[in-house]
Amino acid sequence: MPAMPLNPAELIAYLSQLHKHNNKAWFDANRPEYQTLRTQFIDLAQDVIIGIAQFDSRIHVDLKPEDTLFRINRDVRFSKDKRPYKTQFSAAISTHGRRGQMPVYYFHINEAGELFVAGGLHMPMPATLALIRRHLISRPKAFDALLGETAFWKTFGAIEGEQLKRIPKGFEADAPHADYLRLKSWTVSQTLQLKKGVTVDGVVLPFILGTFKAMHPLIVWLRDAAGA
Repeated sequence: MPAMPLNPAELIAYLSQLHKHNNKAWFDANRPEYQTLRTQFIDLAQDVIIGIAQFDSRIHVDLKPEDTLFRINRDVRFSKDKRPYKTQFSAAISTHGRRGQMPVYYFHINEAGELFVAGGLHMPMPATLALIRRHLISRPKAFDALLGETAFWKTFGAIEGEQLKRIPKGFEADAPHADYLRLKSWTVSQTLQLKKGVTVDGVVLPFILGTFKAMHPLIVWLRDAAGA
């Protein structure tokens, strides 16, 4: 029998309790609920993959949704915060699931009821960032095309990311689109506060896919830039 669709309110309620009782004893005692919600979130990720594949030919419908999900366990080895569990369910979708240095489509739902949808490249490795900067300078017309994507800019308004204070060494300050050379991340995002009673089919999935479709031109440009 197929799993019931994800109920956002049930997931938020579980994550809220996990936020209050972030310890192994509570997690183990409530593991059956976690497993049910995780299975339902995997089904949501599958529907997202299918939806992305309708406008992005590089994302295949046979991509395993399990390969897009992040673990609930936090990596606390080098952190002062020793709470063992994340209080969000999250997934990143690229040509290889959540792994690698390629641009991704990302979404999560957290304990505060926020549906966060983002995409691009967050703090890529220096070699990848160098490729992006060289692509920007060598093919300014390709970036002009991205700047001309009305739906993209209407949806996001700007490309986000931590920036250098100055143009990086090796580039001219008067180069085309020089301000973008200072970016250390190339990302965009939208957040929706999930109200009581919303459903996956009615609100969550359309918001995720609508946001991803709007960011698709940036994903394509970053793939070209990074040599995907």
